[in-house]
Amino acid sequence: MQKKKIVILGIGGVGGYIGGFIADKYANSNEYEVVFIARGEHAQKIKENGLSVKMDDQTFTVKPDVVTNDLSEIGKIDILICSTKSYDLLDSIQQLKDSISNETIILPLLNGVDSFQKLKTLFPQSKVLNGCIFIVSKIAEPGVIEITGSNHYVCIGSNDLPIETVKSVYDLFVKANLNVRLSEDIDKAVWEKYIFISSLATLTTLKDKTIGHILENEELKEILISLMCEVKSLADAQNIQINDSFIEKNISAMEKMPYETTSSMHRDKRAEKQIEIESLSNYVVQLGKQLNIETKTFEQTLKS
Repeated sequence: MQKKKIVILGIGGVGGYIGGFIADKYANSNEYEVVFIARGEHAQKIKENGLSVKMDDQTFTVKPDVVTNDLSEIGKIDILICSTKSYDLLDSIQQLKDSISNETIILPLLNGVDSFQKLKTLFPQSKVLNGCIFIVSKIAEPGVIEITGSNHYVCIGSNDLPIETVKSVYDLFVKANLNVRLSEDIDKAVWEKYIFISSLATLTTLKDKTIGHILENEELKEILISLMCEVKSLADAQNIQINDSFIEKNISAMEKMPYETTSSMHRDKRAEKQIEIESLSNYVVQLGKQLNIETKTFEQTLKS
């Protein structure tokens, strides 16, 4: 029997978490072939030593079946998990177009709220799921992924695909011991994540402050709440119903995080890397203009 090919595109904090658990369960299995698409020193270390995943309660090292950055050698993909930076998604996946068929299941798990629509537009005949992930994770060093805290989980779902298709990925994740939820309202889940991450990423990055710094400063805390309210208003305008208590619950959750916790965009800015400001900050303003919704706090913060 020919093995099904699971490809993880991007082995950063998110892809390393997902890929680590999947490779731990399925690498060298008779049913699946696990492929990591990574590059640079990170890819080289994974090839040499495997990928180490460090969590509070466990550390394990995995060796996928294939680690490559040569997208021409991938071959037919059965399940594609996209976890690149948002600015890399289109270029990266275009290079995989010959490997993607009508039967390929594609699941985006990356920052931003428009990845699903981008993928659906590019591959209208493929089985594009929608999803999001709640996690604090990073590349601690080449070949090593570090996950902070224990409250991390994946949400997946679809508004148009058969439940059997969604369930096949859900079951795959469950068997790999990933914390996964099958969402009956995936648009709501994706927008809840976006309210959280776009506001937090924008403020931590542009003010160069951690969550602890923001929450202890009343002015910055009020700005954070205002940013979240503006993103929620965009969801409301699209009939995506987010509970009024959601923002308060998010603030309470942030208060339980370590003082120095910050966003991946802030870490990238500090490291002088390219940042996801288009998908996490500018997109809010652009969509606000399209929907005729004011986003004054985002606009002022971006100008600061």
